[in-house]
Amino acid sequence: MTFSVDAIEDVARSMGIDADEVSLRKAYLELDEQDRCLLEDLHTRLGGADPALVEAFSSHLLSFEQTRELLPD
Repeated sequence: MTFSVDAIEDVARSMGIDADEVSLRKAYLELDEQDRCLLEDLHTRLGGADPALVEAFSSHLLSFEQTRELLPD
């Protein structure tokens, strides 16, 4: 699966960030082309994930102060 530029822009818009902020976050995370490919593969594999798995993972992330600050309510 390849994410189109439009799809990425839609996600960024829904998050309230612009192209400069997307670039900054990618630089902060040091994401490169290999990471993009790995994330696309992960997205494909988790596309049909059980909602309970997603909820459990979200709960886990919220149990840490550092990640809780980064996640929306």
